[in-house]
Amino acid sequence: MDRNKLKTFFAFGAVYIIWGSTYLAIRYAVETIPPFLMMGSRSLLAGLVLFSLSRFKEDSRIKRENLLPLFIIGTLFFLVAHGLLAWSQQHVPSGLAAVLVASEPLWILLI
Repeated sequence: MDRNKLKTFFAFGAVYIIWGSTYLAIRYAVETIPPFLMMGSRSLLAGLVLFSLSRFKEDSRIKRENLLPLFIIGTLFFLVAHGLLAWSQQHVPSGLAAVLVASEPLWILLI
């Protein structure tokens, strides 16, 4: 197996394991932490990591005119996508939540 195929194989493996285990981790986390607090903390931490990494690249600085749209999109993404997902996982199994989220592109196509 050549080097590029091996990289692709490990990248897919990482996506399957990390992304797939997210729903199970959310399920366990909402047993002890309120869902919106847990997802808000998670989103804030991820945003800080991504923002810190972007500071190393001089050509990718956030422009002032982009701050409001980014804030609106981030807030809606947190409340609608992540927040409702965490809230719903108090009532449905993590596997069902994963399947429903994975079917979103099909619903968007149908709509």
